[in-house]
Amino acid sequence: LTFLQNFLIFKKIDSYRQRFDRSFHKNKLLHMALLPPFMASTDLNHAIDAIEEELETLFHGLGNSPIINFSSLSFKNGKKGMLSLTPELSPNLSYAQELIKDILDENHLKFKYRNKQDLFKCELPIGRFDSEHLFEMAIESAREEFILPLSLFVKSIVLFEQNEFALYSIDQELKELVGSSSSIAITPILGSVTDGDLVKRVC
Repeated sequence: LTFLQNFLIFKKIDSYRQRFDRSFHKNKLLHMALLPPFMASTDLNHAIDAIEEELETLFHGLGNSPIINFSSLSFKNGKKGMLSLTPELSPNLSYAQELIKDILDENHLKFKYRNKQDLFKCELPIGRFDSEHLFEMAIESAREEFILPLSLFVKSIVLFEQNEFALYSIDQELKELVGSSSSIAITPILGSVTDGDLVKRVC
């Protein structure tokens, strides 16, 4: 998910990321993954058809940009420290995560993360650090700059897919489901989300 930029809280987060996210220069787009990447060894068409049916309940008739609320800060210390905002997903989004996971399991598509609890854990990374000193500074600044809970408006859904036909199919279906009255943009990209250069060019 990407977010609308014309709000003060977005600009504050963007400013914070420029100071404390070492990956900001690689990918300036503020985005949050609803599910982790998965590995595909078989044809994806059947799985895509099933997932499209579930997405219909989320986007059909949606006229306004949905809001995602973030209730707390979470952090991981160590060699690759990270500071994130933790979202409160709506019941529909949480339920969709579980349904999509079941569909992928049925089609023998495996997530890269083995810990089941991590599959549904969403975070919005706003800081990444290499040093303990920078980590402590970032936490202190975050507590001063952000009043929780805070909210962001969803701007778009970016689809990364390496199979051209699968990408075209899900893009067309989503655009039909969302309809012209929706404020959510759908952007199909042929390639992998792990390709940092591609993500930088697109976003």
